[in-house]
Amino acid sequence: MIDIIFSAVLVIFGYLYTQLMYDIKSNRERINELQINLPTKYVSKDDLTAHLNRIEVMLDKIFDRLDQKVDKS
Repeated sequence: MIDIIFSAVLVIFGYLYTQLMYDIKSNRERINELQINLPTKYVSKDDLTAHLNRIEVMLDKIFDRLDQKVDKS
């Protein structure tokens, strides 16, 4: 009777261990894929700063023109 209970416990732990190892392997594959795709899908900090600076300059020009237009009225 003890052998049957011990075997059942080992089967349960074996199944759980197998599932855990499968999940770990799957997560490692996803992390590796993310490391490969991350630089191509997202903008770098320098590029973002450059684009935001361009937008800021354009907005400054627009606001200056609006201020001049209001002053003339």
